[in-house]
Amino acid sequence: MDRATRADDTLEPVSTVVDSPTGRTLQVTVPIVYGDRLAGNYGFAQVDIPWESTEGFVWRTVLTIAGVIAVFALLAWLLLFRTVHRASATLRSQAEENERLALHDALTGLPNRRLLHDRLDRAIVATERSGKSMALMILDVDRFKEVNDTLGHDRGDALLKEVGRRLSEVVRDADTVARLGGDEFAVLAPDVGGQLDAERFASRVHSAFDEPFQVG
Repeated sequence: MDRATRADDTLEPVSTVVDSPTGRTLQVTVPIVYGDRLAGNYGFAQVDIPWESTEGFVWRTVLTIAGVIAVFALLAWLLLFRTVHRASATLRSQAEENERLALHDALTGLPNRRLLHDRLDRAIVATERSGKSMALMILDVDRFKEVNDTLGHDRGDALLKEVGRRLSEVVRDADTVARLGGDEFAVLAPDVGGQLDAERFASRVHSAFDEPFQVG
């Protein structure tokens, strides 16, 4: 109690580090004046605070800061990963779409001349190895210019789409229906038994035009 009283009779808080079996404790003694201080109307309140050494405090602070930095770094990495993943997926999808557009006709969605040439080369190689036959048919729409001139290009485009659809319905899954440009189409059959089978196949393709086309 005497340590709380200065020589000039000024009361101030006093802190003391005390060792105990349970560890170090910081004892803080605070003077409380409840009347005339000169008459001795004051007392003291003591508060015990668990003491932590400077080294322990520094380590705890460092660990706390490191933990916060690690959490923010993880969140930043997750955000970056998500952004990169989305960008990669977008670029991959765009690349696939560009490749599809490069190999397919924009109007009908059928393989274009480039893709037909690629599949034709493969069919020729497969034919040479197996000794089997293949067939390639080239066809166009008669008087297609008159359709465009009388009904308009929109009706002409609709007719070309319908031609491609009908051709695709009469061929096999292994065959290729391609649009070469304008009103020209090609049908590639990579595996036929011979000339007779090729003629039958051509007849089936021609039958796709038996029914009239209803365009608009």
